[in-house]
Amino acid sequence: MNEPDVWVIFGPTGSGKTQTAIELAKRIDGEIINLDSMQVYREIAIGTAKPTPQEMAQVPHHLYDIVSVADDFTVADYQTLARHTIDDIRSRGKRPILVGGTGLYLSSLYYQFEFRPETERSATAEVTPEDVSRWQEQIDVKNPRRLHRAVLTGQAHDKTQRVRSDLSFLIVWLDWPREQLHHRIEQRTDQMMEQGLLDEVRNLRDKFNLSDTSSAAKGIGYKELSSYLNGEADLTEAIERIKIHTRQYAKRQITWVRNQYPEVHRLDASCGVACLMREIMKLGGVPYEE
Repeated sequence: MNEPDVWVIFGPTGSGKTQTAIELAKRIDGEIINLDSMQVYREIAIGTAKPTPQEMAQVPHHLYDIVSVADDFTVADYQTLARHTIDDIRSRGKRPILVGGTGLYLSSLYYQFEFRPETERSATAEVTPEDVSRWQEQIDVKNPRRLHRAVLTGQAHDKTQRVRSDLSFLIVWLDWPREQLHHRIEQRTDQMMEQGLLDEVRNLRDKFNLSDTSSAAKGIGYKELSSYLNGEADLTEAIERIKIHTRQYAKRQITWVRNQYPEVHRLDASCGVACLMREIMKLGGVPYEE
């Protein structure tokens, strides 16, 4: 295929997106753009599996840590910033690489979603993985127009129906055998707890007095541990719920990808980073060097 305008590394928590994207960026002179609705927030890092400062220092990263959890941040806000960032990276002769797992963010770029000013800051301004999962269960995900209208409380231009962006996309889904992915999710959850996820949630609650409907409070990990801190569950139960909800979200992400993006390439991530580089660069029309 011809080289795409935008490269996309998409996948669930624990699929190896960060490592894969950094290696790809090094090889193709690329710059990484956040595609995760929780990683835009400065105050949360552990529970979102945000790239570490050391990882971000290896190649340029964009749209991470750009707003506070106390602020509203809409899909329209993301779309505007991401489009500008893509244009800027391409204008400098670099290759933009979107990395994350928020399907609605990707669809806002892949399709020509148009957000009306009066709905940009609607009740759905803060979009979390849980929001998208709930909408997917209620709405035909094969029809992006219907999903878009749900996000915008019923108001959207009809021409959003399957109108593609002017940009070309290479979308790679990092696929894992089910049992391996579940094992990686369990490992990632345990690692987050060891890194201090409970303290992160406690500090957020104490400092910002977040409501249960805020984006951070609804994120997987934060919601379950808040239940523990509220005395509604014991810690072991809360951790198990994090693992279950993450597995469920990964399943919904796969459904989203299958129905939203006809040209998605599902690659076996268990083959290792070197193997993935060969496949991704071949798909993108860029020579691979050992």
